[in-house]
Amino acid sequence: MDRTYTVDELLSAVRRRWKAVAIVAGGALLVAAVAIIRVPNEYKARALVMVEPFTPHPDLVVPVINAQSLEEKVKSVRSNVYARGLMATAIEEFNLYPKAREKGMDEAVEALRTDTEVHAEGDNAFAIIVRSKDPAEAAKTANRLAELYIEGNLQVRAGQVTRTRDIIGQKLAEMRGELTRAQAKVSAFKAQHADQLPEMLEARYHQRDQIAKAIEQEGMFAQEAQHRIDLIGTQPFGKDTEVGGWRRCTTSRAPRWPG
Repeated sequence: MDRTYTVDELLSAVRRRWKAVAIVAGGALLVAAVAIIRVPNEYKARALVMVEPFTPHPDLVVPVINAQSLEEKVKSVRSNVYARGLMATAIEEFNLYPKAREKGMDEAVEALRTDTEVHAEGDNAFAIIVRSKDPAEAAKTANRLAELYIEGNLQVRAGQVTRTRDIIGQKLAEMRGELTRAQAKVSAFKAQHADQLPEMLEARYHQRDQIAKAIEQEGMFAQEAQHRIDLIGTQPFGKDTEVGGWRRCTTSRAPRWPG
């Protein structure tokens, strides 16, 4: 059966063996101090990157619902940040991991990947965190990784814009060709059916109206002339009459009786 010790009994045992307790405690403190001293200081630097999705103008493309989850966004950004070319560039610029580089660039890249973390900050922001023994080295490495990621993202956007412009130019060329062919067909149809075109019919209607007006005017002139002629027949003999601006003079002679 286990025996239970009271507090007084434990204190008395410590007092009796205080030297052994002091040695054990001192040894533990010494080991802890040595471990603390030998463990190198580690610093973290954090760079925040805003990511906006590439969205073409709605007049150019048909909107498509593509809800990308936050986890997928983080994987996409992490894969771009952990890319060998991007990390190798930062390693060569700042001469990072010289011992690992002696074994090859892949070793240095893997070391930098181990010391780098990518976390989401909201829906469209990501934090790139770099650990290093040197605070300045950690800061400049984190900032450089963020800059390289942004530059690569801009190059991808530029390529997308170029491809979109090429596609639009190709479509415009095709539409111009179709328009030219359509205009040629319209011109040929007009030449073949010139007498049946609505604009020709309208022109003929207008010409018909002008001819009708001219005929009406000629009729009115003829009526006026006939009226003046009729006036000449109704005037008494021997009187001067004026018709159409002309004056006719008539004279009478008295009869002479014989003897």
